Amino acid sequence: MKSTIVKARSIEEAIEIACEQLGVNEKKLSYKILKKPSSGFLKYFKGDNYEIKFFIKNTKKRLDMKIDNALSGIKNIDGQFIITFNDNNVFLTVYPPGENGKLVKLDDVVNKLTQLKVPKFSIDEISKAIEKASGRPEQVAVVPKDSSRDGYIKLEITEDAQHAYITIFPPKKGGNPIKLEEIMKILDDNKICFGIKHDEIKKHCENAIFHKTFLAAEGIPCINGDDAKLQYYFTPYPKISFTENSKGRVDFKELGIIQNVRADEILAKKIPPTSGQQGITIRNRKVKPIPGKDITIPKGENTYLNSDKTILYAKEDGRVVMRKNAITIEPLFTIENVDYSVGNIDFNGSVVITEKIDDDFKVIASGDIFVQKNVGKCHLESLNGQIIVIGGIMGKDKGLVKADGNITARFAENAVLISKNDVIINKAIMHSRIYAGGEVSVMGDRGLIVGGIVQAKNGIKAKEIGSVSFTKTLLVAGFNPETLQKIAAIEEKISNEMEKKGKFELAIESIHSMIKNGDINMDDEYTQKLQQLENMKNRQDDVLKSLKNEIFELKNHSTIELNAKIRVKNRMFPGVKIEIANEHLNINQEYRFITFYLDHDEHKIKWTGY
Repeated sequence: MKSTIVKARSIEEAIEIACEQLGVNEKKLSYKILKKPSSGFLKYFKGDNYEIKFFIKNTKKRLDMKIDNALSGIKNIDGQFIITFNDNNVFLTVYPPGENGKLVKLDDVVNKLTQLKVPKFSIDEISKAIEKASGRPEQVAVVPKDSSRDGYIKLEITEDAQHAYITIFPPKKGGNPIKLEEIMKILDDNKICFGIKHDEIKKHCENAIFHKTFLAAEGIPCINGDDAKLQYYFTPYPKISFTENSKGRVDFKELGIIQNVRADEILAKKIPPTSGQQGITIRNRKVKPIPGKDITIPKGENTYLNSDKTILYAKEDGRVVMRKNAITIEPLFTIENVDYSVGNIDFNGSVVITEKIDDDFKVIASGDIFVQKNVGKCHLESLNGQIIVIGGIMGKDKGLVKADGNITARFAENAVLISKNDVIINKAIMHSRIYAGGEVSVMGDRGLIVGGIVQAKNGIKAKEIGSVSFTKTLLVAGFNPETLQKIAAIEEKISNEMEKKGKFELAIESIHSMIKNGDINMDDEYTQKLQQLENMKNRQDDVLKSLKNEIFELKNHSTIELNAKIRVKNRMFPGVKIEIANEHLNINQEYRFITFYLDHDEHKIKWTGY
């Protein structure tokens, strides 16, 4: 390493002298002060100077370190593959593994092609492509023109033939969008010829508005009779309210969720249907009024009907519930604590836990699960019913609460909740992962959502979302949570691949910068390393493109609830990110009393008053 020692009155003067002596500019110097002059007025009498040792920076060594860091992972990188489509042709691109990495497996490629519904492919060609691992596309199949890949419509005709609804779906890879004349032919094949809304059909077809159901034809209705109705002698779907008694406790008896009955007690009566008055259907037919529909009392287990099947009774003592839309009397298992004295519970019926569940225990029930106090790091699962926790759910990032019906609790903290229906929280959701096939509601005392991810197909509502410290909080509405969980897994892969790509880009940028500054010469060694780095960067680009395309396919071929809304009764803070269907919005200011929704025409998230 070249160096020199300079004495001067100031650091600036010393730098000028060192640059001249070493023949480099100031940016390529580093230095160490060996001696400083005396302080105060004495320095003018002593004639002291700075004594500084200057070095030329070893930029080549730093570059080599960056390159080595970028290339260090190549030895352990696994082989990768990408499947692409071009017209009717299917191509397989296989990238080789590093020295210690794993080869691409034939079974993985075959499973992916099967998943993509490629009907016929050559195992020999796939094996050759895997063996070559050239990083270039190799043709492995030809997809015949298949109308099943084309866009299509879902036509729904109401039972009274008064309305026809159409939903247009996009084509799959290699397919063609459905045309206006094809839609009109489908209507004609279904004998729909009256009240057709031509402008509406044309707008949705020509503007490629997918997944949105719209009215395509409307007749002139007649007045029908009233349907039969049920009169319940219990509350079939009780709403839960966390009301405290005079002692400050919430008890199941006060909630009305455990409704016990005696044998032979009346559960429900049927009110018979009525007749009705004449119009034109969308098939241009005159119709008589449709009389009201009769119904069958939804008889479940441990119940019986009277002779004319209009009254339902309890067959035995027990708890009355609606189970899969049937009135059922089911057994009720009540226990104080779930701990080592009891072990895990797997019960065919409903379970009531009057105290608590210790960490790492499981409670699985075919019916409902009720817990009087808090739930910690444990596994609760209701196969056919709901879960109600009077206290809170403190999952410690490991617990799981999963239900076919609603999940209701006072609060959720560092928890994972999965419901096929609604998630209803009284006070707060904090740093949790919530997945709901219905709606997420946090409208109790505080009504707070902060941190974590909250995903609900039908929408989210809360009093307050985010925090004054701009806590990152993600709200997703419109998608089925199962689809979002698949997307999250792919996004994690993308993050990992982006990190690898960043190392390659940093090393490439450093080489070009040092060549430009004249710090290194492009000998055979650096030429080879640069080519290797650029090849790996291009490989990462292909992998990332393939992963992003998987997310696109999931989003565009999943059922989307376009009318989902995110509602905030009080305040929403910056740091919150909103997603509705495929649109995104970052919150950069505080909002109050607001509802976010998707504008279908402009395809963007807008907002209005609460």
